[in-house]
Amino acid sequence: MKYSHVSALSLVLLCQQSFAESNEPVGIEEMLDATVEFDMPLEIEYTTEKSKETPLRDKDLRFGLAYQAGLDLNKLDSVTSNRFDSRLQWEKLLQKNFYITADGKFIVRFNGDQNLDNSETYSTEFRVKDFNVQTQVSQLGIKAGYQTIIWGEMDSAPINDVMSPWDYSEFAFTTPEDARIGQGSVVIDLFSSQTNLSLAFTPYPLANRFPGGEASALLAIILGSDNYTINDNYPRLGKDYELGARLKHTVGSFDIAIYAAQTLSDIPRFELRSPANASTPNFDLSYPQYESIGLSANYGKGSFLWKYENAFKNNVYFPSQTAVFRDTIENAVGTDYNANGAYNLSLELYNQTILNGDGQLTGYNSNNSQLMMRWNKNYLHDTLSAIYYFSYQLQYEDITQSLALQYAINDYWRIDLNATLFDVKNSNSPNAFIDDWDQVSFRINLTI
Repeated sequence: MKYSHVSALSLVLLCQQSFAESNEPVGIEEMLDATVEFDMPLEIEYTTEKSKETPLRDKDLRFGLAYQAGLDLNKLDSVTSNRFDSRLQWEKLLQKNFYITADGKFIVRFNGDQNLDNSETYSTEFRVKDFNVQTQVSQLGIKAGYQTIIWGEMDSAPINDVMSPWDYSEFAFTTPEDARIGQGSVVIDLFSSQTNLSLAFTPYPLANRFPGGEASALLAIILGSDNYTINDNYPRLGKDYELGARLKHTVGSFDIAIYAAQTLSDIPRFELRSPANASTPNFDLSYPQYESIGLSANYGKGSFLWKYENAFKNNVYFPSQTAVFRDTIENAVGTDYNANGAYNLSLELYNQTILNGDGQLTGYNSNNSQLMMRWNKNYLHDTLSAIYYFSYQLQYEDITQSLALQYAINDYWRIDLNATLFDVKNSNSPNAFIDDWDQVSFRINLTI
């Protein structure tokens, strides 16, 4: 904890001079973020210049209805998704300096949906991704409420992007921006002409979601049985929190940023509390804390955007029969290529080095490397969009592939198709439990 507090204070001191040099005001339209879509955008562009996001102007209020059906590709007679969604989006610029965003879904799950408990025939759930207000006073911007915080340069390797958990039950691989989970946070931004300091505070952190539901369902996949009980020590308001700081500086086509964060692991820790031979095992469920410091940089030239990211993480939890906590060093390099609008290609190479420490790692190498590729292209006058994702884990040769297609029939109706395949060749791989997550889903959307 002390490391992140000191790092955050250092960031403030480092940027003090930079902000003192510029009193040029920043307009609220430059400061405010546009709402990030849950669904795959029809047109995704990687640019080599800093883009300016502006609020939607054509329609403040949008309402959507959708039905999604999915099948297990290993057992085509097994339903994985059977749900109805209604979604409300509202964005409004009030007066001059206040901007309100609301984006939430009401989900009804029917018989067969993988997120249902065994005893349920249906369930309801309300998910909020955005419900916040933004304002600006001179060079100070404040955004408070439910929101996603996206930091770092990498699209697929979340090295410094640690302030928002991921929903792997959504289309996490083809559209990672859609899979981030909104949390109640306060983000303060201090602007100058070329420098931006961001401070983030989350008083009630959430965690990753997985196919099958919450963390308890993940344990069922790992154990191969649902015969267990869990003492859920989920993060508690007022006790558990997350802090993050980012200082970003831009010079021409070059961006550099440094980060400091104190966060909870988004991966749950399961600790056996009952005797090993108990007829019904009992587990404690918790989310250990860790600290991180890091940096990132990008450089745009021509059709290429070159990216680099690095982080040192202190006391990271690794699942094992007995919990293991180790320090790690993570690096990634990558490039985004825009083929003059014909297609977009992103390549990233990620490496994690697990440093020596107490305990015995199970299923992990001291060095873990992964190659990731994302390609997207639009067809039929931009009414059809395709995104293909490929990932290869070098040490264990695990392969993940995902293809998403989205076709806009007209301004109101759209159909989506998504298929994801996992090929885990080594039973000792830490990802062995995801080998049965292969699924295909069909979705029809109405937006008015």
